[in-house]
Amino acid sequence: MVQHIWLLAGYAGSGKDTTAQMLQHILGNAAIGSFAGAVKDEVAKLYGIERSMLDTQEGKASLLPDRKITVRSLLIEHAEGEKERTGDSAIWAQRIQPPPTIHWILSDWRFLEELHHLRFRFPSAVIHTLRIVRPDVQPLSTYTEHALDTFQFDCTIDNSGSLLYLSQQLFDIYIELNYISKSTECRQE
Repeated sequence: MVQHIWLLAGYAGSGKDTTAQMLQHILGNAAIGSFAGAVKDEVAKLYGIERSMLDTQEGKASLLPDRKITVRSLLIEHAEGEKERTGDSAIWAQRIQPPPTIHWILSDWRFLEELHHLRFRFPSAVIHTLRIVRPDVQPLSTYTEHALDTFQFDCTIDNSGSLLYLSQQLFDIYIELNYISKSTECRQE
């Protein structure tokens, strides 16, 4: 059975997690994961931060009084430090384990190296790349927000309307990608 990996990208606050949950519902036999899960686990343990705080926009925007930086900045600093320490830009992609499901949704894709690693590690999997766009979201000024700005995604999802509109787009994309062909252009902008 062929595994499908769904990589969701978008600026912070664009709706990647909501999109992942809706896509999971549409796909049925699907699991949601993230590249940042291991980063968050390590940061929570190393700095004594409540793990659940690292999973919300509000928590990541919180300022750490003893370090005078935001939790988001600390996550980025730790992730980049591990990449430098190991000399491996795909270190976080290596640390995730695939679920025993047909569909695997990774809701926080940020770097091209992660895609390359997944293609190498799972050569028979079909990988779908989706960008979530919410026009009223201003991207952060970190390079992690812009690393995929020039990448040619399989699909672009407009998250400026209702949840029903978002759900309908995902359903249409699922139908196009699975029943027509991988080369179909779906909602490219």
